[in-house]
Amino acid sequence: MNELVSVIVPVYNTEEYLEECLDSILEQTYKNLEVILVNDGSTDNSSLICSLYEERDSRVCVINKENGGLSSARNAGIRKANGEYLVFVDSDDIVAPFFVEAMVSSIQLYDCDISCCESVKFIEDGSNKARKCWSEFGINDVNGTIYTKERAIKDNLYEKIRITEIPYKVYRRQVFKDIFFPEGIIYEDLAVTFRLFMNANQIVVLNKKLYGYRKRKQSIISSKFGGRNMSSVRVAQILQEHLGNDPLYQNAAANACFRINRVAFSKVPYHMIRSQIWEQITTYRKKVMLDKEAKTYERLLAFSSFLGPLFFRFTVGLFERLKYGYYHIQK
Repeated sequence: MNELVSVIVPVYNTEEYLEECLDSILEQTYKNLEVILVNDGSTDNSSLICSLYEERDSRVCVINKENGGLSSARNAGIRKANGEYLVFVDSDDIVAPFFVEAMVSSIQLYDCDISCCESVKFIEDGSNKARKCWSEFGINDVNGTIYTKERAIKDNLYEKIRITEIPYKVYRRQVFKDIFFPEGIIYEDLAVTFRLFMNANQIVVLNKKLYGYRKRKQSIISSKFGGRNMSSVRVAQILQEHLGNDPLYQNAAANACFRINRVAFSKVPYHMIRSQIWEQITTYRKKVMLDKEAKTYERLLAFSSFLGPLFFRFTVGLFERLKYGYYHIQK
């Protein structure tokens, strides 16, 4: 087990966290790495930090490009990569010292094309939480659950398993054949993950938290609704275009499209209430409400939409706040 692994790190104005991220990658127990840093037009000291690491370690390669967004940076890294395996790490996150070794081992052990792990989430400078978690794991502990690609796609769309994020995974290079990230939108992971699963023979999901996800106050995911966030609606449309007419996936796709739109709708300003988002919600709500595989709360939220957009917006907003509070209590 010594195949080259390409680790792609899109970098944009993360000088505060970048060194910790890169150290966690370069200190991997798996040494045969190609670390591709894609500096996406950073305006802080991130570019300088990238250059210093390139001088320090021959495994590091830096690509400097104009700002084009996360998808553009990932695509540049894919084109540059030479590895048999691909890994994506966000430049403000960290990974366990045995992340690559455990994930590649699981791919080979279970004869899979994609290996997924769980993440340990921490706030801002709380990375010690992740390191404490990792001290309890062993490198050889790679027990996982095997999913066919069909089951992985459906369960992910229903959120029975949460393996949408592009990081948290190691991929055989072949699953990216003819697949690149859609540029100009955010929330692009869901628009790509199901296509990668379709190219895989099967997927293994490890029950280990090997990826450290840093929740930042200014992160895209935590931000309030804005014009750019309308791209989430575009992601739902991509799902519908690819899966909406497939009997195997159409109900699960409708469930995901409803969820994406209701989250966006809960953040939309009042004057945009009767926008295309509401139209999408009314398109999917009946199918979700009658779908026994959908989560109970999703079916109830779909039912509440029949009471009108204002009541629905209030209900979804309340649900999201309660879920957010529960999440932080659990963490």
